[in-house]
Amino acid sequence: MSISAATISNVSATESLDSNRYQHLINLSFDYEIKSDNEQSDANRYFCTVQFVHKEDGKSFTNRSILNEDGTPFCKLLPGQGNMSILWPGVLDHASENEVNLRNLHLPVQYFVAIHQYTSKPASIIIARSEVLSSKITRVP
Repeated sequence: MSISAATISNVSATESLDSNRYQHLINLSFDYEIKSDNEQSDANRYFCTVQFVHKEDGKSFTNRSILNEDGTPFCKLLPGQGNMSILWPGVLDHASENEVNLRNLHLPVQYFVAIHQYTSKPASIIIARSEVLSSKITRVP
């Protein structure tokens, strides 16, 4: 299987944060292009995530399942050019699926949009990432 080329541009992000209710949502929109030379079906090969950056090693993680209950990607992308808008739980949100130690994150919290390509289910690789964005979270509550 060949690895596709992809780009992310025109990223726009707004956040809502209510620490009293444990609500932290990131509303993102972005343009993307995925160049695939694969003749097999590309319908379920690409998806996006929001990745949060660890301060110690610069590695990143996502805090929600990449799949919907029916097994389809939450943020499914198709080859070619497109635009995507998603509402993603932030690291303080009660819907976040990973326990996050905020002390291990940059402050302000840093994150980026990533495009993944399945290499074999469930394995995938990141084939594009946006610039790093800074969150409204500037201190640990």
